[in-house]
Amino acid sequence: MTLWQLATRKGDARLRGPRDGLPMVGLTGLMIAVTSAALVLVGPSQAWARTTIKVCPTCTYTTIQGAISGATPGDTIQIASGTYTGPLSINESLTLLGAGQGQTTITGSGPVYPITGSGPVVTITGSAVSVTITGVTITGGESSGYGGGIYNTGTVTLNNSAVSGNSTSAYGAGGGIYNDGTVTLNNSPVSSNGQGGIVNEGGKMTLNNTPVHGNGTCGHCVGGGINNYDGGMVTLNKSPVSDNGAYGGGGINNSGTVTLNSSAVSGNGAYGGVGGGGINNSGTVTLNNSPVSGNTAANEGGGINNSGTVTLNKSPVSGNTASSEGGGINNAGTVTLNKSPVSGNTPDQCSPVLC
Repeated sequence: MTLWQLATRKGDARLRGPRDGLPMVGLTGLMIAVTSAALVLVGPSQAWARTTIKVCPTCTYTTIQGAISGATPGDTIQIASGTYTGPLSINESLTLLGAGQGQTTITGSGPVYPITGSGPVVTITGSAVSVTITGVTITGGESSGYGGGIYNTGTVTLNNSAVSGNSTSAYGAGGGIYNDGTVTLNNSPVSSNGQGGIVNEGGKMTLNNTPVHGNGTCGHCVGGGINNYDGGMVTLNKSPVSDNGAYGGGGINNSGTVTLNSSAVSGNGAYGGVGGGGINNSGTVTLNNSPVSGNTAANEGGGINNSGTVTLNKSPVSGNTASSEGGGINNAGTVTLNKSPVSGNTPDQCSPVLC
């Protein structure tokens, strides 16, 4: 089809010329029009190019929240070393890149990262909120509800970061992290948070090389290190749970599904009447090459207090202490031991029956 036929067919009055008593536009004008149309039709990836926004004392953006407000989905916010004040609210898919754990610090009252987008974000792809945070320390968060450090209902990945020194005023509300979305922690320790290190309410969490250490000391809460419930799923890979404390389930309290791979549970304490110095379980727990040792319960189940299903594969239970019974394991459910000796516990190894 000729250009004349194409233009006539599309009804372009400028090109009908003498046939309709109108002047004819030259081919140069036509080519400009075609070229302009082509520019308008540039693909989405070019029209919405991802950009890097810098945050520093002398940058256009001196606050992280200002950069977040000025960003579009898919952007990277590069944060220089220093201490920045929260809280931050993120409701679109972004990447936050700090200068390194211990170099870029984000602190503030309230949840440091309340990631509010629980459904699709208005982006080109229409995907749900997905945030990646690398090389920061999140600390000093104070919350009257869930999540002193991180409150998440979207998808979050932390790389080479730290969540420490945060707290909530609510019992067992996850001083470090509250999640009912999806969280992946890579080399990002969760430590020294009040009212529990991690609360996972029906969400999914994966910890890789991420110690959960020294959290809790909550008088009436369960799960000083990790509290997983409401069908939640937690997987720990080379992520030890140690020196956490709570009313029950000093290290881990679980009513969902927890899998530990090469992740020792040690030195945790249950100080109240619930039991389970290391693990208090009413759901399903599987330990693979993950010893349970040196935990203490003021009631029963120094190592493990179980009313659900526990499977131990090459995961010895030793050196745990309970005030009443089940120094190693207190069992009212199902326990399977595969090459997992129970020994050296006080006052006994297993209760109500021998392991």
